[in-house]
Amino acid sequence: SQGIGILGAGDTDRRSKRAWRNEVSHGLWIEQNEGAKFWMGIMNELKSRGVQDILLAAVDGLTGFPEAIAAVFPKTEVQLCMVHMVRHSVRFVPYKDRKAIITNL
Repeated sequence: SQGIGILGAGDTDRRSKRAWRNEVSHGLWIEQNEGAKFWMGIMNELKSRGVQDILLAAVDGLTGFPEAIAAVFPKTEVQLCMVHMVRHSVRFVPYKDRKAIITNL
């Protein structure tokens, strides 16, 4: 499978309340295989471009992505994206019961 990494970040100028983007943290990477080595390369590239820290990373369960973030930016709070968490949770629920379960999540 082909690995595609798309990362973006933004922040807010507190004085003017306008959003601005930090181009140092944007990128598009395409690789034949997606895994720990792929994500580690991206994290190291971001660090070399000047990213000093990542406060929060919402990831979608890709193999090696949380470990790569933690290795390069150890203070980062890594959490699973809510959409992916719900999708993963309902895989174990019979189809006829999914609507009720999702409503209560």
